[in-house]
Amino acid sequence: MEQQLRAAVLASADPGLLIGWTRTPSGQDDLQLWETLLRVAPYGATRSLARARVTELTATYLQPSPS
Repeated sequence: MEQQLRAAVLASADPGLLIGWTRTPSGQDDLQLWETLLRVAPYGATRSLARARVTELTATYLQPSPS
């Protein structure tokens, strides 16, 4: 059910729905969601927040795993 809801939110490309999903435990670290929000958000605070979060998550995901 959650994956279907996530897919619907992403497909909507609605900034309000995307912002709402970022506030859920599943959405906080969802890089694809944040990238979509960055693409569709109007200029301003939301877009700045999305850009910062995309940068942060990308850096996190690119870190080598400890051996």
